[in-house]
Amino acid sequence: MYQRWKLNLNAFPEWKSNRMNMKRFIYSVLLLIGCSVYLQSAEVDGLILRPRAYRGHIIFTDNRTSALYTVEDGGIQKLAEGRGIGYHITQSPVGNVIGTKIILDNGLQVPVLYDLKKNEIIHLQAPVSQAGQVSFTRDGVAAWSSGRRLNLSDGRSCDLPAYANLTPVSPDGKWVVSNDDSDQLWLTDIGSGKHIRVSPALEEAFYNPQWSPDGKSVLFSSVGGTLWVYSLERGTAHPLTEGQSAVWKDSSTILFHRIEVQEGKAVNADLYACDIQKGTIENLTKTPDRFEMDPFWDETKQRIIFHTQKDGSIAALSNTKGESILHTLDTPLSVTYYPPVRSSKGAVYYEIPYVNQVYDPPDWFGAGSAACGGTSAVMCLAYYGTITPWPTTASRPYPHESPYGRYICDKYYTILGYYMDRIGYSRGNYGWGAFGYITQNNWSDTKGYMAEYAWKNGMANKPVDWTPTRAEVIQQVDERMPFVLLNSLTSSGHYITTIGYENSSATTLIFNDPYGNKNTPGYPSYDGVLARYDWPGYNNGYQNLNETHCFIYFQSDIPQKTDIALENLSNICDTLITGSMILNEILISNKGDTLFKPTKVKYKLYDYGVNNLNIDTVFYTEIIKSMFPNSKMHFKHYLQLPDSLVSDTYLFTVEVPVDSVFGEIRLTNNVYQKKVKVIGYPHVYATAPEMDATINSTTPVLFAKFRETIDKVNTDSVFLSLNGVNINADCSWNTREIRRIAETPLEPGDYTAEVRVRNLAGFESVYTWTFTLTSTALDPEESHPGAFTLRAYPNPFNPQGLLQVSLTESANIRLDLFDIRGRHVKTLEDGLHTAGIHEIHWDGTDMQGHTVTSGVYIARLTSPQGYNTIRLVFLK
Repeated sequence: MYQRWKLNLNAFPEWKSNRMNMKRFIYSVLLLIGCSVYLQSAEVDGLILRPRAYRGHIIFTDNRTSALYTVEDGGIQKLAEGRGIGYHITQSPVGNVIGTKIILDNGLQVPVLYDLKKNEIIHLQAPVSQAGQVSFTRDGVAAWSSGRRLNLSDGRSCDLPAYANLTPVSPDGKWVVSNDDSDQLWLTDIGSGKHIRVSPALEEAFYNPQWSPDGKSVLFSSVGGTLWVYSLERGTAHPLTEGQSAVWKDSSTILFHRIEVQEGKAVNADLYACDIQKGTIENLTKTPDRFEMDPFWDETKQRIIFHTQKDGSIAALSNTKGESILHTLDTPLSVTYYPPVRSSKGAVYYEIPYVNQVYDPPDWFGAGSAACGGTSAVMCLAYYGTITPWPTTASRPYPHESPYGRYICDKYYTILGYYMDRIGYSRGNYGWGAFGYITQNNWSDTKGYMAEYAWKNGMANKPVDWTPTRAEVIQQVDERMPFVLLNSLTSSGHYITTIGYENSSATTLIFNDPYGNKNTPGYPSYDGVLARYDWPGYNNGYQNLNETHCFIYFQSDIPQKTDIALENLSNICDTLITGSMILNEILISNKGDTLFKPTKVKYKLYDYGVNNLNIDTVFYTEIIKSMFPNSKMHFKHYLQLPDSLVSDTYLFTVEVPVDSVFGEIRLTNNVYQKKVKVIGYPHVYATAPEMDATINSTTPVLFAKFRETIDKVNTDSVFLSLNGVNINADCSWNTREIRRIAETPLEPGDYTAEVRVRNLAGFESVYTWTFTLTSTALDPEESHPGAFTLRAYPNPFNPQGLLQVSLTESANIRLDLFDIRGRHVKTLEDGLHTAGIHEIHWDGTDMQGHTVTSGVYIARLTSPQGYNTIRLVFLK
């Protein structure tokens, strides 16, 4: 069953070999990418993306995938908005339903359906940490992933090779195709669970599988932009061409677009058709600079739907009517930016110096918008220290000193003596340094020249990696070696510096983006530190890389490590007082050979005495900023000890957490510790009866024991009360305990006992506990049944036990459970019951819902006519 919620259209607060050589040649001429955004000097918000025709509607999203829109009565209507809602939408062949996914602020994901007719969102399941996009069979059965499990709305399910976001089900509902953690594609037989490999046995990563309408072929893409098709009949896959945003037109033809790039700028895009059998490719638009993108086949009207980025139009192309404009934007779409998804606790990253390509070079440099490659490379070199700060003053976005901006565009000698005097140009602007070297010879091979630039600046000589994978990301990050990734965040292609991954599967990566952060308003911007972007094919609530073309490695021959050393400069007193103020000075140094990421200095107290209280408390923290090698920081802290400590010996600790992910050169110099005595409160550690015990003796043992290990107990301060009445007259006491010695009987009932004890320093401990005194013993074999009986079966039992009560007449009954020591565990029944047999279940939990330990328990049934007790044995 689907779960339904009415949709508020105005607000969603939570959602508010030879082939490699050919590929290198193609990238020398074109950079073919999949993000449909026309970039000039800045990334424009509010553009149309991925228009789809469905049931007479034109459905589309914006270039931040923040909402779903439709064209209605000549205008734009926003259907729904939410984080990532427009990343991947599918249409059901039945009804008026489309499928998509939303990501909540806490990062949980929900696959959903949207009913166009009812304006209604349908949640397919509860939010989970990993959920996939929705697909449909030809009969309208919805399918989606939840973790590594595929669920179908008809009740079927199967295991996938791994969690995948895109898991399209075949038209006949028998197969699903998805990727594994290595981004290799597999068919899974939903009935048998059998897996069959789809992608070729290459080192490349693949994504975005799509079934042909007849269900006999699967179209998919490499993360670098090569289109492939797999034949189920032949069991083989073969490459087609380079292209982006590919879709099926029919079972023999695919549609896609290509983008042409010159001097780092996108200058044109056209639509293409490819016959998968003949291999022929046809340019369908052939316009010089109109930017036709994201084709989609409208089966109902036999036309291609697409959009143009130059004039912001949605258009149609048919054999009979030619091209027609369906809608043109008068103003940009209103894009909603959502708060950052709460970061995963499993994120692995480190920080490196940040340099912005637009705002950190000298003011004379006019090619900053085209300098992402050089800037990303400079960040890597600054991290390793092969370039040192060379300050310049930059005036944007505000006047500031830029320590590394000159390396982007000025001439300089490298650490190996090479002179960076090659010149590069971009639309009339020029520069030397990293920009000039990488873009030399009219941008002929920016990837190859960047790799060459790296080793001429002291890095290991590594070739360009044209088969990027998530496994390689994890390896490089774990070894703490930043590298540059060429991707399709922008239509021109974009270089960014990779420094982490957000989750163990690396489906979201962490970068220093030299252009800013595309998840936030304005691009370019000055907030590119630790920007998060989703890997192609995944949708975790961040902007998507769309394609990952290659990696350019920056590797030092010796991995760089930090070495944080902490020195305590103060002489902490041997004896302290709880709640008192102390002054402590520390010196923190980075004695390693690379940057230490921001962290915290923590003051802790550990229990180190006889009371065994398991105290491990942080009572003061302070954030430490990034520390360069050989730098020092001095701190003077005025600290207040916790004001509720028990008198005992503690381990006073000052520490900076060890970098447990990447390691440090030395692990023992991050902490200072000293044993100290703390004068605090006396510790009450034992009472009789125990808390919440049920006893039957009218002259019970009643005492409280306490301990003062540092100071002394003031015996004049020891008091014991019962139900608010001081009973010291019935007691004896000393510095260790107070005990009731009177033999005066106590009446049955509920009791509250309280002990007070103070030490010579004036700290008073007060401890209160309760117990119940019954008039009769809990004899497990005793029975005074009156007009009822009590039985249990099975006995022993696990996990459910059944208690059967037989009444000969109506009566108020109470059924209680006690452990073997007489402590009350739970009341199972309390109230009026009619004559007859009543079955009462016990699931092995106490009154707080916690599962009890294995052992013997006593069930006691009472009524006005008498009582009955039986023994129960609970096994876990």
